[in-house]
Amino acid sequence: MSKFYLNIFLLAFVTTFSMYAQPGFTGQEMRGIVGSISKRIAEDSLNVGLRISRLDLTFNSAIDLHTKGNVRDENGEKLYSKMSYLGLSFEELMDDINFLIHAEQNGLDGIKGVKYILRRGLMNFYLGNYENALDDYMKALVQVEKDPTLKDSKESVYKHLAIYYYNLAKHESVAVEQNLEQSLEYVEKLSTIELNYKATEMSKQYMDRYETWKEELLTTFHYDERLEAYYKVLLKEQYRFFTYRYKYYLKYYNKDTDTDSDRYQSNRFFKYTLNYANKLAILYIKQNRLSEAEYIVNQCLKYFPQTKSGYILDGYSVNPFYYTLSSVYRTDSRFDEELDALINAFSMAGGRIQFDLIELENYLNEKLVDHPKEPRLYLLLANCKVNYSISNHLEYREDEILNLLTKAEKLGYKKAQLYYLRATIYLHSKDSQYKKGLIAIEKALKLDSANPSLQLLKYYIVRRLPSLTKQHNQFLTMFNNYDQPEIINNPDISDFINKITEN
Repeated sequence: MSKFYLNIFLLAFVTTFSMYAQPGFTGQEMRGIVGSISKRIAEDSLNVGLRISRLDLTFNSAIDLHTKGNVRDENGEKLYSKMSYLGLSFEELMDDINFLIHAEQNGLDGIKGVKYILRRGLMNFYLGNYENALDDYMKALVQVEKDPTLKDSKESVYKHLAIYYYNLAKHESVAVEQNLEQSLEYVEKLSTIELNYKATEMSKQYMDRYETWKEELLTTFHYDERLEAYYKVLLKEQYRFFTYRYKYYLKYYNKDTDTDSDRYQSNRFFKYTLNYANKLAILYIKQNRLSEAEYIVNQCLKYFPQTKSGYILDGYSVNPFYYTLSSVYRTDSRFDEELDALINAFSMAGGRIQFDLIELENYLNEKLVDHPKEPRLYLLLANCKVNYSISNHLEYREDEILNLLTKAEKLGYKKAQLYYLRATIYLHSKDSQYKKGLIAIEKALKLDSANPSLQLLKYYIVRRLPSLTKQHNQFLTMFNNYDQPEIINNPDISDFINKITEN
């Protein structure tokens, strides 16, 4: 085999190996490969392919973009163990990087770009040489801004700089505010539609991969106007992509071949749009713009996919909206409406709650001091405890939950939500109390007979009864033949979007 083909084979082997290698139990094999490459480099030190192979295998397993800087061991010595266990010294690693930077800058073997100078910057950051790291990143920045052919590398440079400043602030506590501001500057360069255009086109969904990061930084500095403008952009773009997908769905809709997945995708994009509207409402609450926040959330609830009878079946997706509505009422001192909104947030959510249950439970306990005879507080506390346990895979105390529900009932609360929760507790009881569960769900159905979620819970309970009556069998037969309620999906909300996003 010729030297050229041997190098190609080795490079392909190393690339494949590094993709699947798992540090911790393949160290010996990796050391063997690194050792083999190092021997070949000693014989042919100018071989670019071998240098790339060794660096890719060692660097990728040692350092990533989010590695903390100035890593040291318990004795305060700088830590190189992640490299040394591969049988490669720090000097050899840095020599590879500098060699490839030279190749990069001189176009050797077709290498061009800023990949390796960025790696040296990462290495310097890892070692705590922050000024050297920044110097490398700035050199890379100058190159990509000067050379039009390196346009595709801009995103990588901006990302390195954004993370550099963010890590200095968050992990090293160095000039926190100043560095977070610098991080935000580069995040905003990253979160442009142009840089994410390919990802957006592939998914037909507006994508800003840096959304969470940018949102955190704008919130940290209370840049409310900029955050509001950002949410409005996300909201408009998401709705634009939803309409694109929905028109495609309607164009090719066939009732005989249409699948749940097709409908789900359309609904999912529509709900994403509403989620951005909800974020805007939460921001308005913080700004005390309560009437605007209340309008947005109520409109979202009106537009949410629901049955013809007005039931929203997706309790998981809708509960944050009711929680936001409760926050409007709490801020506006409308206690009755706040409690009703919280109860709706919990209704039929099945333990999949998207807000802080510990914080809410503490708040409810505080309110009980002033309102010891308010039955809804006991129902809400029961919901908090059950949902927290389910969300965290913990066991809840059945007696505690049932006692809270009994208190609420004795104080006059006799609505379907209470009996639904009681029936749920009996259904999952260790003592298999299905008959008690059936009594509870029947009470709920007398109050809300058309509710499909209540019907479903009754079905689960009846199936588990030790013996079935003729009436039970009739119910199971009816339920099994029952068509899923038709959902009214995806109304035209363009006027609503335009209204809440206008300047």
